[in-house]
This record gives sequence, C-alpha cells and structure tokens, in this order.
Amino acid sequence: MPKRACVISFVNWKGGVGKTTCAVNITAELAYYFHRKVLVIDMDPQATASLYLYTRQKFEEEYSRPIVDAIRSGREEESVEKGIAKKSVYGLFLDILEDTDFFDKQEGIKKGVSGITTLDLLPATYLLVKLDEVVTLKSMNTGISTFNILLKGLEKYGITNDYDFIIIDCPPNLRIGALNAVFASDYYIIPTIPDTLSATGIPLLIRSLQRVKRRKMEDLKQSPQLLGILYTRVSHQMRSSQRPWMNDFIPFMLDQFKRENLVWEKAVIFTTVISDRVAVH
Repeated sequence: MPKRACVISFVNWKGGVGKTTCAVNITAELAYYFHRKVLVIDMDPQATASLYLYTRQKFEEEYSRPIVDAIRSGREEESVEKGIAKKSVYGLFLDILEDTDFFDKQEGIKKGVSGITTLDLLPATYLLVKLDEVVTLKSMNTGISTFNILLKGLEKYGITNDYDFIIIDCPPNLRIGALNAVFASDYYIIPTIPDTLSATGIPLLIRSLQRVKRRKMEDLKQSPQLLGILYTRVSHQMRSSQRPWMNDFIPFMLDQFKRENLVWEKAVIFTTVISDRVAVH
C-alpha cells in the first residue's frame, strides 16, 4: 500500500483565535525539526497562511497584482482570474466540479516555502469567496457531494500520497470550504481563546460538524476525529479570568461531548498553550 498523509484541519467558526498561527508554526516544526514532508493547504480567502509562508511580495506579484493590472488596463478580467485560479486551491475545486484537468499541480503547489525544503504550500486566493455559490450551482448538475470535493481533488493528483502530513488552515466560518477541509481530514484541532466569546461557540462547532462526520462514515466508512482543543492567546494579565475556562468549563464541555459520542474518546485538551505576548530581545 502506498503511504498516505495524515491530514489535520485547524478549525473554528470564530476568527482571531489563532488558527493560522497554530497551523503554520506546527507545520514548520514538523518539517524543520522532525524532517517530515508537509503540505499546508490554505482554505481562507484572506490567504493569511499563504502570505505568511510564500511571502507577501511573491503572493502579491503572482496572485494579486495581475488582476489589479487587468482592471487598470481595461483588459478582460476573466482570463486573468482563470490563470490565478488554476494554481490555487480554488482551481482544485473547479477541476473536480467541472471534471477537467484544470488544476496545475506543478504551478499550484509551491515547493520549499519559508526556506524549508520539505515544506510546501497550496495557496488560497480571494476567489474562494465565490466557493459556496459555485459549488452549490455545479454540484446540483453533477450530483457530487458538496463535502467531498477537496478530498477528491487531493486524491486525483496523488497529493495525499506525496506527504507525511497535510495541514489545512480553515476559514473562520462553517461554510463549504471549512466543511470540505474537515471531510478531507483524519483529525481536526480546535484552537480557542479561553474566554466567553470563543469558548461558548465550541458546542455549535462540534454539533455542526456531525453531518460531515456522518456523511464521510456513510461514503468512506471512516470519519474525522477531534484530536484536541488548543488554548491560544493565554494572557498573563487575564489569567485570573481565563483560568475558570481552562480548568473547569472547557474540560467539562469536552467530557460532555465524549459522553454524547460527539467526539473521539481520546480527544484531549493540549497541555501546551499559546501565550498572548510580545517578546522583545
């Protein structure tokens, strides 16, 4: 049997909880210190992970400036957008939805980003804002599952066999892009700030993902499992207000999810926490 990457999504419907920070730094650790071959898939139209790993200058030259130049010159934007799309994760979706060989794997997967030879990137573009509309319209004609498009694309081009790990940075919502990411995953991690606004949304997230898990179990006889909850932006100044969430409420929620069989029985709250601080050297 060929090897297959372990696919992990970082997901939370709320923005600003550190999904991208966790995803790109854990990916870099796996690639640089553990010498694993790793791919980051950026599913967020804001493309923060892409800007971070590919560098802002390269990303803007290749993905942003061409469309700006087309608008300024009055050229046809559609052909420019097509060229951008085919070398991004959006193009992988179109490839499967339109049953074509549209995606350009050679140009779309950026090799050795951030100076790490075993770290690759499949970038996002602003075109992902159209993903829900495009998937809804095209899936009605093809009958394809709206959850299984990303996984089909990864398997079509053998991407799942090219890496040890694939890490997916999800957008801050529970729309089609995020649901495809979780469907394609073996595991998912929930980064969260231990506070009221962030933590009270976790039950909504867990329950909303049940339909993805059920569909994957029906289709593939397996389902993505919660690997754990990761505390982020833990503040020394706010520790007294954050401590009850870290020590009591969130652990209680996780235990309740396990009792209801909503999450994997081995899911944990990670002992490592991400601090909210600025270090000056």
